[in-house]
Amino acid sequence: NSDRVQNIMLATSSINGYMLDAGETFSFNKVVGKRTESRGYKMAKIIVSGEFVEGIGGGVCQASTTLYNSALISGLEIIEAHRHSLLVNYIEPSFDAMVNSEFCDLKFKNTTNMPVFLFGKVDGRGVTFKVFGERKNYDIVRESVVLTEIIPKTNTVINSELELGETKVLITPKKGYKSEGYIKKVINGEVVNRTLIRKDSYL
Repeated sequence: NSDRVQNIMLATSSINGYMLDAGETFSFNKVVGKRTESRGYKMAKIIVSGEFVEGIGGGVCQASTTLYNSALISGLEIIEAHRHSLLVNYIEPSFDAMVNSEFCDLKFKNTTNMPVFLFGKVDGRGVTFKVFGERKNYDIVRESVVLTEIIPKTNTVINSELELGETKVLITPKKGYKSEGYIKKVINGEVVNRTLIRKDSYL
């Protein structure tokens, strides 16, 4: 919705054009700043304790997730990244990057010998980040592997305030997953290295 898009645009514009010097560590929370109403952030869906609820800055994690994946395939060193408690629908399992202003950040380090420039934009198709820096002689490909699907159980609660035979869904069930994230180094179309970078469990 428009409020979610507004939040993604604000976060992305804070990063657009950012220069990360050689050896410098990027912090999403430091660059983007706190997500508050006074800074223009709106109410939109966020995940709290395994449930989708309204919160200031909802949608910002789509910006941080996109940037995280851009940093990964650019060969930058990931210092800090966090999964969501539930699987989100805009990225494969084990490749999300949840952030909040207080205690969860996205951090990565420029381990190259040159500055890196980050450019981001939001349009009708979604959010995009591009990373410009030292050219590599290889490609990095992501691989998400789902190990287990966790089927939600149904719990029925008796409520005397409902009419006889009437039912009401309190929480819509969502599948859980156990997954792994890999990155593969590819040279001339051949995979020369496959590295496990994450193991995740989604409620």
